[in-house]
Amino acid sequence: MSQVPEEPNDWPAPPQRVRDQLCLIVLGCALASPQRDYQMRIVRHRLSVLCVLVASGLLAWIPVDLQALPGAAAQPIALLRAALALLLLGAAWVHRDGARLKPPAYPALALFVFIQCAAFALMQRHVPADAPALLRLGYGLFPFVVGAQLAIFPLPIIATAALSLPVFLLVLLPGAIVPFAAELSPLGSLWLLSLIVIVASWAGASQLALLQGLLQARSDAAHDVLTGLANRRMGLARLDADIALVRRMPEPLAVLALDLDHFKRVNDQHGHATGDRVLVAFAQAMRGELRAGDLGARIGGEEFIAILPATDAAAAAVVGERIRAASAALAVPTDDGQAVRFTISVGVASLQPGEDSTRLLARADGGLYRAKSEGRNRVVRVD
Repeated sequence: MSQVPEEPNDWPAPPQRVRDQLCLIVLGCALASPQRDYQMRIVRHRLSVLCVLVASGLLAWIPVDLQALPGAAAQPIALLRAALALLLLGAAWVHRDGARLKPPAYPALALFVFIQCAAFALMQRHVPADAPALLRLGYGLFPFVVGAQLAIFPLPIIATAALSLPVFLLVLLPGAIVPFAAELSPLGSLWLLSLIVIVASWAGASQLALLQGLLQARSDAAHDVLTGLANRRMGLARLDADIALVRRMPEPLAVLALDLDHFKRVNDQHGHATGDRVLVAFAQAMRGELRAGDLGARIGGEEFIAILPATDAAAAAVVGERIRAASAALAVPTDDGQAVRFTISVGVASLQPGEDSTRLLARADGGLYRAKSEGRNRVVRVD
């Protein structure tokens, strides 16, 4: 007989929340896997857009170079600009929305920064000392523009700082920066770049914290607060989506309707706190028996459903029996040191041709009511 420990308080102590927040904005940890995947999707999308914008700016500046510089300097710079623009457009194509093969976001972002710095270092070697002031201004601002680009990405501070290293190296290279103001010394350039990177780091970390909060709020809105399973709204929406998918690509789909036996007696005899522990224990047992592609949902009170894609009625009944056995083996502690055991009844139904979610759930409920009437603590198929 397994013992279920009491659930800890869902709300961490304030110092723990502060540590988690600092860990998030500085190191990028404390992100759940779905949240991290969504973060990378945003990074790739913004990288794709930024590549197009930078490539457009590079090509648009070529006529300025050709007009303001002698041919010996303008032509190699124009070729470098065109080559860099083509590379960036290729990166934008690879990272576009809907692309099948997408490189990892962090290496792609690091390469984006590096190739801009490398191309600039090559370009500036061809800029003569007597170039027009406006042209010198454009080349002098280039490294700082690259550093500022990092502000649009939702990244932790450590990532933004690491990605900015090529820009700092570019500023430190002897003669790499074309002075755009007589009073801007190398030390002044480093100070200005540091200020830009600090602001970019703060902006990226703020976006990351906001993104995590929004995704967590979305997750909370779709899940039952007590059990962590999907709530009624998400469960029914998922069932409708799975049924629509089955209509396009026919395959089995089964539903379990589950209900805790004599749950009111548990609340009356041991209190609602113990009843909540029983619900949490059952949700854990249910989640442990479902596959990665299945979905468990709390419909209301002690009523639950499980959606089992690519599963026929016979296989679904086996899953229902595993959940029933796992639940019967649990012992939930009470406040006075006792242990509560409970059982469940399960109804099983598989999707029939032309059937909608309402009818499918009604038939699963019919199996559940039969299980109740036949003595409870059992699994009944209605097919």
